[in-house]
Amino acid sequence: MTPFSSPKIHRLGLMLALCLVHEASAPAPALAWFGWLDEWSGPGKFWGLLYEMRLVCFGPDSGIVEVVAAYQRAQQSTQLVLTPPEKPDNVLRDAVTDWQAAFTVLHVAQIRWNAPKVDETTRVLGAIQKFLNPEITNAQGEKQTINALLKILVTDADKVMRLAIESRAGQMVTIGATGMFWSACSDEKERRISIEFNVNDWHSFDNENNAKFSGGTSIRFVTVMPSVTWRMFANQKADIVDIGVAAGYYAFSSKGFNTVGGFIVEPLRIDLHAPSSWASYPRTDAKRLASMFTFRAGLMTIPGGFASNAFARGSHVGPIKAEIVPTVGFFVNLNSLLAKKPLAPTIPKPLDPGAGASRP
Repeated sequence: MTPFSSPKIHRLGLMLALCLVHEASAPAPALAWFGWLDEWSGPGKFWGLLYEMRLVCFGPDSGIVEVVAAYQRAQQSTQLVLTPPEKPDNVLRDAVTDWQAAFTVLHVAQIRWNAPKVDETTRVLGAIQKFLNPEITNAQGEKQTINALLKILVTDADKVMRLAIESRAGQMVTIGATGMFWSACSDEKERRISIEFNVNDWHSFDNENNAKFSGGTSIRFVTVMPSVTWRMFANQKADIVDIGVAAGYYAFSSKGFNTVGGFIVEPLRIDLHAPSSWASYPRTDAKRLASMFTFRAGLMTIPGGFASNAFARGSHVGPIKAEIVPTVGFFVNLNSLLAKKPLAPTIPKPLDPGAGASRP
């Protein structure tokens, strides 16, 4: 039985293939990590593709749910006013009051989010307050005029609200998916701690050291590890560092020796990336482009070392002790540019009486 035909290698290959199939079916594209692993006293150096899937995120609520709920109430009230038959004045006032409540919730949330466009929310709140003035809503007496004014106000308010929600959702997706091949985290959570699953496929560089340990043939190094990652800073303008730790199973395989496998640990990995707030900038902005990239530096060790006969005959004398080896990686995530959750406007053109609210 050759090393590449062993059941362990087949299982690892199957897991990697499943990961690739899953990602191919995902709605938003991403790219894998490109990694470099320094030289062990055994084989090395290595380069590889690193696939990291974020399974679950823990952290505070993002605030999107509350804002969307208030937005939906305002949408429904507006539809009630603008669809026949004519409604009494208190229904009109209720609709405007619901918009005021929605923007008050948004304003408070944006301050907590450190959102860049709080001024727009303040402007709309001022316009809503003027609309609630009895001289405007009662002195006219013509509901057709009032409805027209309401439609103008709501069209503006709706645009500001949708852009604010889309921006926040984009930030949460960025926070949940930074450095990830695929992420299951919802935009309803602001990630602080997360659990991932890593499948890394390393290949040896063509050099004398690897030739010595494999009898001149190539070496493949596969690792399968769960990991835990901590987002150090909560402020989206400063959250540039993630710290993680991982541990799991490794396997070296080559035509020059029998498969070598066992327990492997990454006691430290540090991810550096742009602040997540940069994901809310326009796609043409350099900051938005910079939010695509993540750089990783880490350490890797095989606590048990290697037995004296682990690799090709004559490649080394005696066992190889455990050592810590540095590793670096580079990740490109296209989600920052392409992932978007469009929201339907409140007031369709022409007005559709049956239109309802939609969850972003």
